[in-house]
Amino acid sequence: MSNKNLKSTGVILRKVNLNEGDRIVTLLTADRGKVHALAKGARQFKSKFCGKLEPFNHLAFTGFQGRELIYLNEVELLSTFCERTAEHGPLFYLAEVTHKLMQDDEHVDGVYELFGRRARFGATTQTRSPGIGGLFGSTFGINRVYLALAALCHLS
Repeated sequence: MSNKNLKSTGVILRKVNLNEGDRIVTLLTADRGKVHALAKGARQFKSKFCGKLEPFNHLAFTGFQGRELIYLNEVELLSTFCERTAEHGPLFYLAEVTHKLMQDDEHVDGVYELFGRRARFGATTQTRSPGIGGLFGSTFGINRVYLALAALCHLS
């Protein structure tokens, strides 16, 4: 699969700064599952990736497949699942569980849609102040969704 041009959409699960100017992002994509991508120069001030490669951003991207990583050429921000800092907790939990349950380059039908649906639901319902009921409702909702995700990952 080396040097294959590709175009896809995905949600950023995590980011890792590589050196002074580069960044590696882990994406959950609609067609390829969980993949890792390298954005050369992403941390520089005038980068074309500036502000787009943040966790929970929904992107359309083009790049090419290297030996181990996808090398990003262009990124278009489609939407963000998290605009307020108070929403980060449940979404980080969602991203971490998804990252741990899925293997690299493993496509499991329904996981991308399940993540997007749960992330959108969490982003719209976290506006009230989290009391005991809000925390339990959110935690149990996430657990139910990810029990279904674990079943999907292990059945396919």
